[in-house]
Amino acid sequence: MRAIILTSGRLIQDDNGTVDPWQDQVWVLKDIDVRFHTVGAVLRGVPIYVRALMEHVERYAAHLNFRSKLVAIDGEARLATFEQKRGDEFSHDEERSDIIHDVPPQTAPGFVRSSPLAALSIQVLRELSDERL
Repeated sequence: MRAIILTSGRLIQDDNGTVDPWQDQVWVLKDIDVRFHTVGAVLRGVPIYVRALMEHVERYAAHLNFRSKLVAIDGEARLATFEQKRGDEFSHDEERSDIIHDVPPQTAPGFVRSSPLAALSIQVLRELSDERL
């Protein structure tokens, strides 16, 4: 069985990605072990995205791993190490994988987050929605 690990936002982008080429070939897909890891406690905080993600989870029979942070990859050994949070405790779990597709955290750089650019106000949002802009 081939193992594929997807992390963070990768599952929702998978229509053009890692697992999708085999979706119509059930005889191949049944031999692929898809595992999805996310650092959060839920798939996403936006319900419409959760529905889309769950379609992928069901289509690929993916195993969901919450509070799971990728901390190391050993390419030669095809081994990924995840820091798993269970309650107040952390453990390091290793998983073998034939393919791993990781997406880095999707946040603005620190200098942008702490700048006036990130300090949006109701007034700014109103101006941005002004049809004259």
